[in-house]
Amino acid sequence: MKIIIDRPKVLMDLQFYENRKYVSKKYNMKDGLPVIELLDILPEFNEEVSPYAYLEGASSPIDIAILNALARRFPSCHYFEIGTWRGESIANVSKVSERCVSLSFSDDELRRIGYPDSVIGIHRHYSRDLPNVEHIGHDSHSFDFSEHEKQFDLVFVDGDHSYEGVVADTRSAFDLLRNDDSIIVWHDYIYNRKRNWQILSSILDGSPTECRDRLYHISNSNCAIFVNKSFKTSKFSTNSLPRLDFTVKISCKRTSD
Repeated sequence: MKIIIDRPKVLMDLQFYENRKYVSKKYNMKDGLPVIELLDILPEFNEEVSPYAYLEGASSPIDIAILNALARRFPSCHYFEIGTWRGESIANVSKVSERCVSLSFSDDELRRIGYPDSVIGIHRHYSRDLPNVEHIGHDSHSFDFSEHEKQFDLVFVDGDHSYEGVVADTRSAFDLLRNDDSIIVWHDYIYNRKRNWQILSSILDGSPTECRDRLYHISNSNCAIFVNKSFKTSKFSTNSLPRLDFTVKISCKRTSD
């Protein structure tokens, strides 16, 4: 016990090992999800990410750009997001979608959990006034999804990152899909450039058996994806040579003193 108190990384390493062993034994998946190259799923990838704050807790620019590009695959995309912080991802996707729905804790729920008003005021900062974005303030664990089932082309899961939370949100995400062309994206499958085996175990346990062979990791991103299509794949590596070169342009403007 003392070593865990003095060196909490030991506990994290143990959890990493146990989750990896669980996935390997139950699903015979020693290397994590198969990797699809970004340009194989999005051949015309060319996106601008705005707004973006470059502050803590947000999806990375590449992850938001991928959401934008995926939404463009649908003529009038209907997008559902589980877990909204400052609203950067849904504000971006709203520009290329007809309808967007955000399900995230209400202000009262955040207050009960212990968040101060200074933090709660940041919630939905970028998305609260957007006309095609509906905000639902509710815990996804107890929310009744039935009125929203089979209506959405793209679902983004970025809520409670606990095992139980991701399992529940994954099951709900599959119920939201409109048809066989619909897509689910999970954030933080990659964390600190490593596979997050707890997130993977949750995704696998929450996904229908017949859908697990269409779960992938999108290269160069932190995201796992369900897409009803087969792709040429590779294994994940933290030391691979670059296969894609990106062009990055960054500009900013002052919004307050």
